[in-house]
Amino acid sequence: DFGDTLTLLPGAKLALDVSGPFAMASGPVHDNLVLKAVAELRASRSGLKVGHFLLEKNIPVAAGLGGGSADAAAALRLLARLNHMAHDDARLASAALRVGADLPVCLTSQPCVMTGIGEQHSAPLDLPQLWAVLVNPGVLLATRDVFARFTVADTGAKPMGSIPHMQDALIDFLKQHDNDLTPSAIACEPAVGNVLMTLRAVPGV
Repeated sequence: DFGDTLTLLPGAKLALDVSGPFAMASGPVHDNLVLKAVAELRASRSGLKVGHFLLEKNIPVAAGLGGGSADAAAALRLLARLNHMAHDDARLASAALRVGADLPVCLTSQPCVMTGIGEQHSAPLDLPQLWAVLVNPGVLLATRDVFARFTVADTGAKPMGSIPHMQDALIDFLKQHDNDLTPSAIACEPAVGNVLMTLRAVPGV
């Protein structure tokens, strides 16, 4: 029950309207990743049918949640459906990667381990359902700034190994393997650290 919603109304003219609680924070429409994804696919697929995109923006912007990337990947899936392209068409993945390193994983939309800057994926994982608490301190934090502060010393010392498939075992696994970008994110924005500290003090979290 959480997420952005992207709708495509087929038509001759390409357009994008953004609504929702985070529409204003999304920036200029012409810079939106949805339109950038369309442009990249158009460059490799002649005669691409497009239309009017309606984006309801419910995911906070610049929050490290991949909302914009997921929107762009959704646009590629909608265009693939409209243009009778197979979901594994290489042009879709290529267009996704040209827009951003984390778009391909959003395009396939399957759980996996992401490494590198997000462009390297493991085989799909069979994960149990997990509940999550989402807390956003209301500050913008650009991914590029977090990577700029990242150092190799921030990486976890423990090898990943195999990913557990049972809920309790997976939760224990996640406790042992933090996000390597967390220290640099906190260095850029201390509010992130305050949120994590508060959550860790909550019983059952």
